[in-house]
Amino acid sequence: MRQTDPYFRCIKLTCMDTKQIHENNERSHGELLNFLLQLRDSSCKSVNTENKTLYIWDNGKLIRIETDKIAYLEAARCYCEINMTDSRKFVPTLPLSKVAAYLPESHFARVHRSFVVNRDLLNEICGNMIILPNKKQLPIGREYRKTLLNSLTIINTKNKKYFP
Repeated sequence: MRQTDPYFRCIKLTCMDTKQIHENNERSHGELLNFLLQLRDSSCKSVNTENKTLYIWDNGKLIRIETDKIAYLEAARCYCEINMTDSRKFVPTLPLSKVAAYLPESHFARVHRSFVVNRDLLNEICGNMIILPNKKQLPIGREYRKTLLNSLTIINTKNKKYFP
């Protein structure tokens, strides 16, 4: 087992996966480990991005979170802070990229290396800052600005200074 991979977790195998393993039982241990790692990676990529609800552990309780009630995500080292519209905060033990993979791409946008924002809650974009309805200001990174602006429907673009 690779000790350097911090995200290596137990893999739940389906009947189909175990059938493939039994069919290929002549593989060496290294090949079997690579096969399991590929299964793990493919399961991480096939996350349903149209989730309407998520469940998160908080103080020993499993709490249901509506994705449309998430205002923004903020990276906090190897954790991610989920900030809700009602001022609640949750801190799952996953990095920002992993949590963002569970959110619907049609409603959330990466705007900075440390922030993912709910597009439905964008109140204003002023310069390189996003202003949310609760007056919270989030920065827009240079690398993410063009993608964000292209994903929005913008009319009356006389002032092209801020637009790509």
